[in-house]
Amino acid sequence: SDPFEYILQSNKYKKVKDRYIPDGEWLMYQNNKITSMVTFHEGTFTGPFTIYDASGFESTPLLSGNLKNGKFHGSETQFAATFRLHYEYTEGTLNELLVQQYEADTSYNGAPFQTRSPQTNRTITTKLTSLYKERYSSDSSIQVENYWENSAVHWRGYLINESISGTLQEFDNEGNLLLEGIYIHQQAPRKWKVRKVKRNGKVVYRNKKMEVATPQLRPVLPEVKQLIDGIALPNRDDLLF
Repeated sequence: SDPFEYILQSNKYKKVKDRYIPDGEWLMYQNNKITSMVTFHEGTFTGPFTIYDASGFESTPLLSGNLKNGKFHGSETQFAATFRLHYEYTEGTLNELLVQQYEADTSYNGAPFQTRSPQTNRTITTKLTSLYKERYSSDSSIQVENYWENSAVHWRGYLINESISGTLQEFDNEGNLLLEGIYIHQQAPRKWKVRKVKRNGKVVYRNKKMEVATPQLRPVLPEVKQLIDGIALPNRDDLLF
């Protein structure tokens, strides 16, 4: 016989009109490793949740956040090996997306890796570097910011159908506006407002005819696109057995 006890599910129900419906925190397991934690309110996904990857030695988060009436609501975080994606929702409508590069250094104290379980004597140093942020609006335009390594805004502009449209601004890594121009019908401006520091230290802006190479506001990251396209909740019916 199998000497191990396997946990499949830890759940809570509420009796409503002579029937029991899911209510409260539900935990799902596979091979004694947690695969999901969801919260029900009278049968509907509402409240905090976390979806895990249970394929490794220990479960690691894939997606966590909050739900309202079965829809994403508030802050959600999606985890991957080298990226963190932070979403802001209002009852299923995506308002904002922040993409960050993730780096982690794991070391074990006092013993070789082979003799230590992942849960003990571990030090993890992590680093998050903001790459870009998108803010969505009802008129189909997307405001995009990309960042310097110190997380200060580098470029800020708007995309319509993947092309820059409207005001485009560039900043230095201390937050000072360097130049500003307006794209009309996706055409780059001939004149830009350019920052100049006088000898007395006074900052002025002047219009100057010049050519500026169109920046790539949003870097091409295939792995990030796969993560965004794959964001989904577990099937409710799969949890109920």
